[in-house]
Amino acid sequence: MATDITPRKTRILKEMRDAISRNGDLRKKLHEQGTWNDNGTSRPLPNADKRDLTIFIFFETAAAFEAFSQEAFLLAVRKQFGVQAKLAKNVSGHIDRGLQGVMGWAAPPMIVNRSKALFGKTHFLANIKDTLPQDHYDWLSHAHRVRNRIAHPSENAKQQLIKLHNALGVPPAARKGAGPGRILSDYPTTSNDDDRWFHRFLKAYGSYCDLIDSKL
Repeated sequence: MATDITPRKTRILKEMRDAISRNGDLRKKLHEQGTWNDNGTSRPLPNADKRDLTIFIFFETAAAFEAFSQEAFLLAVRKQFGVQAKLAKNVSGHIDRGLQGVMGWAAPPMIVNRSKALFGKTHFLANIKDTLPQDHYDWLSHAHRVRNRIAHPSENAKQQLIKLHNALGVPPAARKGAGPGRILSDYPTTSNDDDRWFHRFLKAYGSYCDLIDSKL
């Protein structure tokens, strides 16, 4: 029996696109608004505070994207196999536990590998490296590593981010202090503020939404 995924698809797309737009605007607004002195006058936010603010807003957006990506995958399962939402989790994950303990929904290689295993190599989710706009597949991968560095203070997460410094445009002399906040806010240094990694990652999230919208 055919399963109508349209209402759920429409809802998750709207929620994700709204989050991208809202959080992109929020960062700009709060950066411009600054903070207040004791005498009631305003002053610009220090760069360190801007970076912390950017980390918080990006992490919230990244979490929303991971949830969206999982939901989109489940909708693809429902469409492909004609199953309802509850069973789709068991098809996608473990036969008994469903998606409990299944992570990495924002990591493009994992999306591709899971799609090939479940849907076959011709499915659009198995080919997102070719169907997403130029560079956006890599940007999604970079975003996932930055998100992991924010979430996990482990040495592995730290090293994974360090390995990205060259791809993210961080020069050797600046790499010692190049944490997530600095990367999101300050790089590439040759780009305008609205083309730094924070906005590039949000743009890649938007491209993935467009792909789901057109192909699913």
